[in-house]
Amino acid sequence: MPRLSLPYAVPDLSALARSLKDQIAKLDRSPSHLEVLNMLARAAGRRNYQHYQSQMASEARLSAPAPDQTPPDHALLRRALFEAKLVDRTPDVREYRRIERKPPPDLAILLERTEPRIDA
Repeated sequence: MPRLSLPYAVPDLSALARSLKDQIAKLDRSPSHLEVLNMLARAAGRRNYQHYQSQMASEARLSAPAPDQTPPDHALLRRALFEAKLVDRTPDVREYRRIERKPPPDLAILLERTEPRIDA
């Protein structure tokens, strides 16, 4: 599982240390990795580490610039369809026609399995 890198900042390091000390003192054993993550999240004012993760992800998503919404280039799309032999074109490149093909034999099996079943 890849590691998720999340920024962590607290306005008061002394309050963080005090919060961690108090939370560790309540345990009768050494805290696990997840418990330490939860302690750090609570010290930063979140409910737990999962809450901290989701809040960081939503902040990153909201602060990210909007994706470039350029329309597709129709000439490039037609050329790609022609090169993939999905369409044929006239010599003057004014008209395009779809090339009809027989479906692969596996398609019938797939359609049988994915068709919605209606129970009478």
